[in-house]
Amino acid sequence: MLFRFDTGSIRAIVPPSLNHLDSILQQPVHPMSELPPISPAESQPRHWISWLAAAAVISTVLAVLLLLGPAQRLRTVVDQELVSRANDALREQQPELAIPLLDELLRRHPDSAEALTMAGRAYATAGRFDEAVTLLRQIADSERRSAASAAINIGDILLNKLGKPSEAEESFRRAVRLNPASLDANLRMAFLLGLSGRPWEAIPYRLPLIRLTKADSLTLYMLCTGATAIENTD
Repeated sequence: MLFRFDTGSIRAIVPPSLNHLDSILQQPVHPMSELPPISPAESQPRHWISWLAAAAVISTVLAVLLLLGPAQRLRTVVDQELVSRANDALREQQPELAIPLLDELLRRHPDSAEALTMAGRAYATAGRFDEAVTLLRQIADSERRSAASAAINIGDILLNKLGKPSEAEESFRRAVRLNPASLDANLRMAFLLGLSGRPWEAIPYRLPLIRLTKADSLTLYMLCTGATAIENTD
């Protein structure tokens, strides 16, 4: 069943206090097709501002990367060239040619463990032992394996080239502390302690060699007898 109302009947039952509805009822009703279109800015949240800001940031980053990219690649190529030429010079026993190259590499990367190790090797090969020790000591303990290897090299220089066994012992101990499983570090500590007449102190450094199955008959003999005379095989 359908009910039809007209505006006249509605006006008849509207109280005087609501007579303003009469003006509302008399306003023409527009079909949906005649309504003004709603702009996208009014119909959707204004996220486009955020998108524009993000796009601006991305564009800036890309521009910076494009500008810095070639320089970064050039630096990498230069470093590799310096390392390659220095290695070639050291293989040819020409440390005087390697040292300037490695000095330049250290100027560019003063904290590089690789550069410090190569420079220490070059200076030691050139007979500049004090400078080699100074360079190798700059390798941070945080680079544990590199620092342990450097400590062994320092100890070798101090013991065999500079005649400083006490300082060499300190360096070998540091190597063991940084890398307790190091065969070379334990061997050198055992050798130096035996050489200095302290065979029982050498036992803790010989035991790892046995665990690593690297102990020869001489090491086993000294471990059992505490003999020191044959440490200095030279």
